[in-house]
Parts: sequence; structure tokens; C-alpha cells
Amino acid sequence: MNGSREQMALDFDPQLAANPAVCRRVERRQERRSILRIVDYSPFPRAAADEQVGTGFAKNESAAGLCIAMGSAQVLGALLRVVVRGVDGTPTRDAIVRVVWCRAQQDGDYHVGLELMRESSPRMLLVRRDHDRREVAITA
Repeated sequence: MNGSREQMALDFDPQLAANPAVCRRVERRQERRSILRIVDYSPFPRAAADEQVGTGFAKNESAAGLCIAMGSAQVLGALLRVVVRGVDGTPTRDAIVRVVWCRAQQDGDYHVGLELMRESSPRMLLVRRDHDRREVAITA
């Protein structure tokens, strides 16, 4: 992870900057729901356009966050952009999250606890096609 990204995560939350250990234990306030969904994740903000997007699997989610199984460890306090995909591959959740815990598993993967920071709502985009003069609304 890039040092400036880690600093941005600390700057984003003054409580975390004062005591980085605070993100190791998070009290559960919402009920978790077991799910199995594909999740695309990338550092936030992205430092370069060609940065790789990782893919993991959401194990469970709540109103406040989710747990993802991924192939690499994440820095506590780091910010990620995650896109949770439905069974048909369409995005069902697009959010900025903070890593609150990361645990290595025996199979070499990592289970990562993520706290929801900001969730994007589905947007409607208006697209004009000049060749047939029709306007089509699509969701982004």
C-alpha cells in the first residue's frame, strides 16, 4: 500500500489518527446477513488509471458494512471503493469503505471487515444517439 493512502485514511477519521488501534475492535450494532456475492475492490482514491481492481467474495453484510474474502491483506484504516454484484453480475452496492480488521485464513486468503463510509445511489444517465435521434435512459 502507498504511504500517502495510509495517511489519507488517517486524515479521514481523526479518532483513527489519534489511536490507530481503535479499528481493531469494532462493536457490532447491526444484524449481519449471510450472502455470497462477487465484489470488485480498488484503493480509494485511485493513484493511477491502470491500478488493478481486485475481486473477492462478500461473506456477509449489514447496514454498516460487510466482510469480504480476498486474496491480499489490507492496511487497517485504508479506504477502498467496493462494488458488490448481484447474481446476474449487475452492481447492487457501490460504496467507499474503510478497512476495520483483516484476518489471515489457513487457505492463504484474508477475511477483511469493512465499514461503510459513503454509498453511491444509482444514477440515471441520459444518452443521446445522434444517428437515430432517440434518447435512452440507462442506470450507471
